Amino acid sequence: MKVKKIVWPALWILLSLCVSTQVLYAKIPEPDNIIYGVAREDAAVITLEIGGEQIASYTMGSTPNAGNYYILRVPMDSVDPQEPGTARPGDAADIFINGEALVSASLAIGSKGSITKLHLAISDRDNDGLTDVIEDEEGTDPDNPDSDGDGILDGVEYSGGTDPNNPDTDGDGIPDGVEDSNQNGQVDPGETDPLTPDPDADGDGVADSLDVCPGYDDNLDADGDGIANCIDGDDSDGDGFSDADEVACGSDPADSESRCSVGFPWLMLLLED
Repeated sequence: MKVKKIVWPALWILLSLCVSTQVLYAKIPEPDNIIYGVAREDAAVITLEIGGEQIASYTMGSTPNAGNYYILRVPMDSVDPQEPGTARPGDAADIFINGEALVSASLAIGSKGSITKLHLAISDRDNDGLTDVIEDEEGTDPDNPDSDGDGILDGVEYSGGTDPNNPDTDGDGIPDGVEDSNQNGQVDPGETDPLTPDPDADGDGVADSLDVCPGYDDNLDADGDGIANCIDGDDSDGDGFSDADEVACGSDPADSESRCSVGFPWLMLLLED
């Protein structure tokens, strides 16, 4: 009998330890990832899939305070074995609207507990590459593809880093659309960077590094042929001197009465006759 009194308490302790061990190794719930944004007007259900498996779903309007935003709560599980219906950081996910076959958006799942804003297939009234929602957030005009009038589409400026509300982002006096002459949002050969101030000694709106007529306005073109006066071999005013020569000697290539002497005063008298 004394042996039994010793054995049963020992067995009870062993059983308790086994149960405690199971509890210690139970998974601790991880915070959900949140993905939210505005969906197109006809959106009713938003779903997120990873590898063809639906991981999260949201019915538009189910959260009254969310207005026209969707909110996807993505359950996370980074500890093996992974629970079904969960995601892990880095997983490639696709988002669908109303069960359509076409993917509305794709993204990589962020770190645990992260919050990601992602607008889905919404309108772009002015077709400038910037959705109406983002235009509202940025303060640009959703009905004007070039809100600041610098020649570059708002969407291109937004992606390239220039300010779609400021025609001269770097404040150097040279418009963004002049520095980025092909208006593609990139600094290509022969262009200056609209994000870095460039010197313009003669104030003609052309950076010194690209100025073909230093000290002269490159935009002056007497005959309108697209060639600046300072390098134009034409004689716009018919006075016998090319535009380039007149610029070099200080006369006006658009005024036939303004002529170069070029060191020969008698030539001026002959031309006057």
